[in-house]
Amino acid sequence: MRGKVLIFNQKTKKGLIKDRNGNLYSFHIGEWLSRSPVKIGKEVYFEIPKEEAINIRTIKISFFKKKLEKIKKILFKPKTQRRKYEAKILKREFDRSI
Repeated sequence: MRGKVLIFNQKTKKGLIKDRNGNLYSFHIGEWLSRSPVKIGKEVYFEIPKEEAINIRTIKISFFKKKLEKIKKILFKPKTQRRKYEAKILKREFDRSI
């Protein structure tokens, strides 16, 4: 199953994972299989044979996927920003044609 680390307490070494459906599963640091430390908001894969999450592994985002996300944010700006930009271009072209 896939989810995100919602809460993690350093003192008790326990936390909560929220899956895509909004269900919460508790876990203990002993079930953390990844080398990277536990971070709130980190996406993870996990198993739930009972009520607790086990075999928790982080989801690695590749370098290219990170770059692609940045490019998407630049290219696919909100419609209001695109419309303003398009309006500027149309105005320049109109001014040149006069």
